[in-house]
Amino acid sequence: MRYRAGASWVLLMASEMERSFDVERGVLAALREAVFAIDLQHKIIFWSPSAERLYGWGADEVMGRDAVDLLVQEELRPQAREVLKRLQSEETWDGEFTMQPRQGRPFAAAISAQALFDDRGRLVGLVGFAVPARPQTAASPGDDESAQDTGTLWPLLALAVFMSILSTILLLVGRVWHP
Repeated sequence: MRYRAGASWVLLMASEMERSFDVERGVLAALREAVFAIDLQHKIIFWSPSAERLYGWGADEVMGRDAVDLLVQEELRPQAREVLKRLQSEETWDGEFTMQPRQGRPFAAAISAQALFDDRGRLVGLVGFAVPARPQTAASPGDDESAQDTGTLWPLLALAVFMSILSTILLLVGRVWHP
């Protein structure tokens, strides 16, 4: 009898987790901001539906690929790698950067990024949120116009929900991916 109760509890928890993941996937799909995460070698480990729409690459096409090589024009890659290096020590970065979609013209993206830590406080990667800063224009990194001036600040509630989702993703990634 005890085993049966345990099995029921496991099935109930599995059902609740599946429902939770469905809600989290729905929240991610509804966000207008592209959300992506990279590991410390800049390999993409998470790619949201909005990232697919913004950059034109499907999640299955980008997973494990170098984010800088994929999304940044060749002449700007050294600057992009410097931003990522600074982000690892400063833990947050907000600004604009010229991004290269799969097809079409480069565009200025307003990006908010932060370092990701595991449950032991170790740096394991970086997460970024991006939206077009200005329709159909390209800007250089370090432009004086801030993301705040372009109206791209996200509601704190969406960020809190995303961080909850991200912690779940990191737990799952940690269980199946070992660097």
